[in-house]
Amino acid sequence: VRRLALLIGLSCLFVPAAAQADSRAVPDPSARPDVPAVTIRQDVGAKTVMLRTWYETWNGRRRAMTILFPRAAENTGRVLPLLVAAHPAGGASTCVDQIASLAGRFGFVLACLDGQGISTRAFSYGAPGQIADLAAAPRLIAGRLPGMKLDARKLYLVGSSMGGTEVLLVGLRYPGAYRETVALDPVTDLGFRFNSLPLVRRNQLEAECAGSPTLRRSCYVVRSPIAYVGKRAL
Repeated sequence: VRRLALLIGLSCLFVPAAAQADSRAVPDPSARPDVPAVTIRQDVGAKTVMLRTWYETWNGRRRAMTILFPRAAENTGRVLPLLVAAHPAGGASTCVDQIASLAGRFGFVLACLDGQGISTRAFSYGAPGQIADLAAAPRLIAGRLPGMKLDARKLYLVGSSMGGTEVLLVGLRYPGAYRETVALDPVTDLGFRFNSLPLVRRNQLEAECAGSPTLRRSCYVVRSPIAYVGKRAL
């Protein structure tokens, strides 16, 4: 599962971001209505089952949650490892396309949560509520599994870019939530990196924090993993 976490994290780097729209005209390019409170089962190839389901976010929104697991484990009572994948800024779920079949092939549960920041969906950038949701993901996922259990000793979280930042925040703020976390290309200091981010992402961060790092420093500090380790990461 560790090697698969790295593979999935690397694939996150190439998930296309949302269109570079001017977020001053469109406050949240990733905005979507709440998803229905239903679960849809789909087969992915010969060995994997996908559940397209939902969860309630920290602020009461209903967002999408995708869960993949081995068909052979369904309704058997088997205990399986869990790998949760956090998406990059503006990115789509990483639980589809080329990696969807890995869960069935290698015998683990793979899950992705849509996410929710304060004012954006796919540009949450470490919003405290979003971090709490990721930390609670194993509990949310366990409640949806048909006749399987999660191995509490084998819970993993992986993400890249913004997802990597959020993975670090989960590991630092909720150290008991996962056995291991894998962060690829994370932003460790949002205030420091702010001016080098693409315009649409700066706009979304300003919307999330109600201002720039100069005006709202505390908001950026709370969302920066470096603040929890005491020194700047290289």
